Amino acid sequence: MIILVVDTVPLVLRNMDRLLSAHGHEVIAADSGENALKILKRDHRIRLVITDLLVGGMTAVDLFKANMQIERISDDGNSSPPEFILLTRLTTESQLQGKDMHLLQESIDLGFVDVLFKPLVREELLRHVRQIDTDDPWAPPPEPARHSQKSNSAASRVTDHLQQLEEKHADFEANLGEIRETLSTFQADYAHSKRWMKLLISEG
Repeated sequence: MIILVVDTVPLVLRNMDRLLSAHGHEVIAADSGENALKILKRDHRIRLVITDLLVGGMTAVDLFKANMQIERISDDGNSSPPEFILLTRLTTESQLQGKDMHLLQESIDLGFVDVLFKPLVREELLRHVRQIDTDDPWAPPPEPARHSQKSNSAASRVTDHLQQLEEKHADFEANLGEIRETLSTFQADYAHSKRWMKLLISEG
């Protein structure tokens, strides 16, 4: 199966190439959404696109929408567009900003196969790749019900990931509070010790 990987980080592209190639897939790399779109327009054999959320001056949502406008003609008639998987890093900061969360939700609503998070759980990605590889490449586009099921799965994954981030953030804040309290006690003891040392020196 031919897979297009879109990411602005060269290391990510190399690692994905090694992972997917080791499982018998042909990997095409694109370092921006614009380059990815050019590749999608000329190579209709691509069955899967794995993309970061922000790819240069384009978002994964922009790339998906532009890809859906490409006319794909084969000897058997119209062929289905490639499936999309979103692979990105989500932080509590991006959640607070709301912009990235809006894009994630839109990608889910549009019908991305799934939303996966960095650092990548390889088997999770490979499971999706195997499923797509067994699908008929010339089958009609997925029914809405299938997309709804995917959307529910991806939305649940985003929610779980955010909850884990919030729990880690709360633990960090609690640990930071303990560190500050310990530092404050140390500083007070240190200042007290310095006063006694000065007093002992002056008396000596």
